[in-house]
Amino acid sequence: MDFKIINSYLSISTGGDTDIIIDITPHVSKKVTESRLTEGQVLLFVPEGNFYRHDARWGDGNGYAHVRAALPGPSLTVPLTKGSLVLGA
Repeated sequence: MDFKIINSYLSISTGGDTDIIIDITPHVSKKVTESRLTEGQVLLFVPEGNFYRHDARWGDGNGYAHVRAALPGPSLTVPLTKGSLVLGA
C-alpha cells in the first residue's frame, strides 16, 4: 500500500478587520482535485511567519494566533473519500 503526503498552500485575501468568515471549501476542493488523491485526510492549519495587519498595528507578532482562534481549533482535519471532502449533510 502506498502512502502519499502532498503539501499545498492557499493564499486568501481578506478585507481586514472582522473579515474572518470566508468559505475556503471551493479552494480546498480544487486542491484535492488537482492532487488526484481519492482517499485519506486533508489537514488545514494557519502557519506562522505570514504578514498579518494585526502585527503591524499592535507589534506583537501573534496575528496568526487570532486566525487560529477563529477556527474550530488550531487545525481542522477533513476526511477524503472517493475524491471528495466529507463535510456532512
